[in-house]
Amino acid sequence: MPGFSEWLFGSEPKIKKKQAYTDQQMQFLNQLMGSLMGGGKGNFLDYYQNLLGGEGGQGDFENFAAPYRQQFENETIPMLAERFAGAGGGMGGALSSSGFGQSLSSAGGNFNAQLAQLFASLRQNAAGQMSNLAGLGLGAQPYMFTQQGANPGAWAQIGSAAMGAAGRGMGG
Repeated sequence: MPGFSEWLFGSEPKIKKKQAYTDQQMQFLNQLMGSLMGGGKGNFLDYYQNLLGGEGGQGDFENFAAPYRQQFENETIPMLAERFAGAGGGMGGALSSSGFGQSLSSAGGNFNAQLAQLFASLRQNAAGQMSNLAGLGLGAQPYMFTQQGANPGAWAQIGSAAMGAAGRGMGG
């Protein structure tokens, strides 16, 4: 309810700020932005920077590749060796043949290419996710602003009515 002075003399337009999200949505948005912008150890920004080649560079790829290389060495190489061991006569079969070396080289080359492609895909997905998360946080509009119109006040209305009456009286 306006005060007497505002009722009599009027008021300027007012802008009001209203929260557009629920309290839970605001809490989630604050947590998201905090983790994106560095809200402590282990935040999204650190994770994505490391994944995208931040400070680790080649070390990140080596950490990613280590378990896959171990699996290749423990499973694929022995499988190839078994195939060639039984292929030739004598002790060791065809393990000393150039065919075994070529198969091993080909398998290793394919493995490294696929591993590099997988890592590049992982990094590309991380960049897209980081962009999406940043867009979600930066595109949020948690508040709405409304403008309450100006109030001319009773005095202005009385003056306007008096001027109108005077104008009609003089013109008439």
